[in-house]
Amino acid sequence: MIIMKFGGTSLRDGAALQTVADLVQARLEREPLLVVSAHAGVTNALVAHAEGAVQGTWDLEPLRKRHRDILAELALPLDLHEALFHELEDLSRGIALVGELSPRSEDYVLSFGERLSARTVAAWLNKSGIQAKAMDAWDAGMVTDSSFGQASLLRDDGRIRKSLEEHPGVKVVTGFLAKDAKGNITTLGRNGSDTTAAFLGHAMDAE
Repeated sequence: MIIMKFGGTSLRDGAALQTVADLVQARLEREPLLVVSAHAGVTNALVAHAEGAVQGTWDLEPLRKRHRDILAELALPLDLHEALFHELEDLSRGIALVGELSPRSEDYVLSFGERLSARTVAAWLNKSGIQAKAMDAWDAGMVTDSSFGQASLLRDDGRIRKSLEEHPGVKVVTGFLAKDAKGNITTLGRNGSDTTAAFLGHAMDAE
């Protein structure tokens, strides 16, 4: 097995995602496991969105349009992300209601970048004839402590391999994210997707 990690610039638009599909197709015999960041610029947009929500001034339409534009380029269903955007909308209303952005809530907001991109990538791979499944990092067995914004991954006890082997085809896993033991979404800090890729590679004994 090999780990293929794609940062935001590698996922910036439809043309970039075509390159991703070509790279994966050429390496299928090596059973690639993908780790993805958010699309370019999306994490910064989510930071700004979270800060706006505290002030009660937030608008999801620019983020929706950013993702719809990529889906449209690839002729993928334009409602692919609607469940996640409804979830983010509910979260934003809650932040606006209390007028405060806790580290836990900020990690929750930031998680949507990778969760959205993983679903885009998996949908495009499937359309390209490559069986693929989007997986949030916690569904792949990634667990951290509760240091929101800079969480540390907890030792793997075999749960990662067990979680991943339950699903056939290419797994597209969200980088940068996990959950703590209480089920709260956490982020791993700067270069967190690289950390995710290295951790998964060790757990799966990848090359």
